Amino acid sequence: MAFYRVRALLVWSSLAALVCSSSACDGAPRGDGAANKSQGAAKDASARPAPAPAPDLPEERSSYSEADAQAANELLMQAQKASLSNQYGAAMRLAMQSIRKKPSKRAWAVYGAAACGSGNKNAAKKAFKNLSGGMRGMLVTLCKNKGIQLP
Repeated sequence: MAFYRVRALLVWSSLAALVCSSSACDGAPRGDGAANKSQGAAKDASARPAPAPAPDLPEERSSYSEADAQAANELLMQAQKASLSNQYGAAMRLAMQSIRKKPSKRAWAVYGAAACGSGNKNAAKKAFKNLSGGMRGMLVTLCKNKGIQLP
């Protein structure tokens, strides 16, 4: 039983490091993306297919105002702190507000982590559809530890 608790803690920490990669995450773990760089270094970036556009995102814009980007980042930092404090409902709400201002994979990861933490399978699936690669794998592992099976 203790093994699963330690593993869940490691997954949470890893996800927090991935989604909290900016210097604005005061006191939270930070990720430098080194794991992602080493995994993709051997493959030619041009050989990878382009990711499909994510559903459930607000209308795609070619650029966002500086005010929208700053507001989205602030909401995301609040969501990150709420999620790490086990305030999953608040974290989901704040992450979704951030996504509506300026969609990002980091915001979807925070939303998904909070959804798994709260046991919200539908919200976790929504986040899963909007993530890719390593973040998707982390979400699957995190949700599995909380009893939620993702595709």
